[in-house]
Amino acid sequence: ISGCSPLQKSLIPGNRYDGLEATRPPPVIIQRPRWSEDKRITARALYDFHAQNAKELSFMKGDLIYVGRRIDKNWYEGERHASRGIFPVSYVELMNGPWMNNPGQAMAKYAFVPQLPNEIGFSKGGKIKFEDEAK
Repeated sequence: ISGCSPLQKSLIPGNRYDGLEATRPPPVIIQRPRWSEDKRITARALYDFHAQNAKELSFMKGDLIYVGRRIDKNWYEGERHASRGIFPVSYVELMNGPWMNNPGQAMAKYAFVPQLPNEIGFSKGGKIKFEDEAK
């Protein structure tokens, strides 16, 4: 402040912050939504995965991961020990899901290319519904 020495009384009042606490709105706490328990899919890590950036989720072989959604054909988004991120589809094996709890349905662990006319092909991760027993 020009023209004011340290010994002089300040032009700025010392009580300028009094009353601010009463008028300040409460802090906003933002939390990421958790996937509901009944919609979460559990996956087991088949290999170690080391995140290359902050968006990816690191894990070790054998770890359990909750899968929240599939980003695209190559990536899932999930969480493990309160950390959330994306990880490769090929690094995990899904252990449960809505289609796995239904009798007569399964998920393909591997792709299958038919060799004979009476065989049906499917891709890895595809849902398979059993209509009738083989005759």
